[in-house]
Amino acid sequence: MYEKIYVTNLQCWACVNSIAPELIKLTGVYNTNVNVVEGYVEVYHTDEVTREQIVQHLSKMGYSEVDHK
Repeated sequence: MYEKIYVTNLQCWACVNSIAPELIKLTGVYNTNVNVVEGYVEVYHTDEVTREQIVQHLSKMGYSEVDHK
């Protein structure tokens, strides 16, 4: 499964280094890509974890989801 989640506060490469390892800790997440320039996180995962759980984990880290149209 694949999620592309736009988030707030994604400002520098330190964000990449903090987000990716934390998301990989979630059961079912097997790959991530953080795009600082565009402000989104891509998450590749199994059905063991939901989009809502990923968004909640990001929020706890200080990166809230934002609408992107």
